Amino acid sequence: MAVKKFWKLAVYRTDRLFGGHEEGGWYYDAGDRIKEGKLIFTDINKAHKACHLFNKLYGSFSNSAEYGLRCAVYYRGTPEFYPKHIPIYS
Repeated sequence: MAVKKFWKLAVYRTDRLFGGHEEGGWYYDAGDRIKEGKLIFTDINKAHKACHLFNKLYGSFSNSAEYGLRCAVYYRGTPEFYPKHIPIYS
């Protein structure tokens, strides 16, 4: 019998952060969790579709704001910060 996996969504308020000077400078989005979804998904594809729809509607940076909202999918719990691991230039 297969064990069900449970996927959760989290919404983060993100800012653009400077990652480093390599290749003329690079940036990445990082932020703090503002909401953990109350819905729990047993199908990862449905979780990603819901998150994709949220990001399409609310996730883009606007010209008048320096921050945005971002939805991410996680197995079980959701981390307080996005991304879970800070990117490094490679």
